[in-house]
Amino acid sequence: MTSNNSVRDGEIILQAANDGKWLKVLETYEAKKDLRTVKKPSTGDTILHMAVSSGELYIVGRIVDLVCLERSNEQEGGENGDEREQVFGAKNEKGNTPLHLAASASNGSAEMCKEIGDASRSIITRGNKDGETPLFLAALHGNKEAFLWLHDQSPQGSSSSNEPYKRNDNDTILHCAIAGGHIDMGIEIIRLYKDHIIVMTMMRNKNGLSPLHILAATPSAFESTDLPSRFFVAQLLYHCKYIVFEGISCLQIMTSFCPL
Repeated sequence: MTSNNSVRDGEIILQAANDGKWLKVLETYEAKKDLRTVKKPSTGDTILHMAVSSGELYIVGRIVDLVCLERSNEQEGGENGDEREQVFGAKNEKGNTPLHLAASASNGSAEMCKEIGDASRSIITRGNKDGETPLFLAALHGNKEAFLWLHDQSPQGSSSSNEPYKRNDNDTILHCAIAGGHIDMGIEIIRLYKDHIIVMTMMRNKNGLSPLHILAATPSAFESTDLPSRFFVAQLLYHCKYIVFEGISCLQIMTSFCPL
C-alpha cells in the first residue's frame, strides 16, 4: 500500500466512524491493521476512542476481540510486537486513552471499562495530561459502577499512593464527588479510602479549596432530608471530627451548618 493510499484509507475510515457507519468501520478495521492507530486530526482520537465516545458498546467489544485474538495468534506464531499497547494505550490530544473516555461515558461506562481494562491491565492507572486516571474520571462523572470496578482492578487496591485519587491541580475524587453532587460516590470514597480520607479531606486544590470548603458552600447537602446525603455528611464528620482546620475543628465547622 502506498503512502497516499494509506492516508486516503485513513480519511475514509475516520469519516465512516464520524458518520456512524460502524459496520463499514469494522470491515475495514479487520482487513487493514495499519488503520487501527490512525488518528482524527482535530482531536487525536483513534477509531476505538470514537467508538467509546459514541457509546457503541458492541463495536468496542468487537474491536477488543479483534485485537486480542490476533495478538494471541501472533504469540503462538512467535511474532513480536504488541498491538494491544498501540490500540488500547493510544492517547488523544488531551492524553486520554480509550479507557479514560469509557470511564467518562454517560452510557455503558462500566461495560466499556471492563472490555478495555480486561484486555490491557497496564493502562488502568495511567494519567492523562491533567493527571487524571480513569478511576478519577469515573468519580468526576458520577459513574459509580465503573469507579468500583476500576478501584478493584487497581494494583494497589485501596491505594497507598495519592496518584489514583488526585489530579495535577490537587483536586481529589472527594472534591469532585461533592462538587458534582454525587453523594453515593462520596459514600463509596469514604468506605474505600478510609485510610486516606483525612489527608484527602484536608487537601487543597489550586484555588485553595479543600473538600470541606466545597461541602460547606453547598447548603443543599445539609438541608437535604435524603438519607444518603445525611449519611455522607455524618460519615465525613465521624472520620474528621478530631482534625483542626485553620484553628477550628472540622466538627465545629460542619455542625455549624448541619446540626446532626
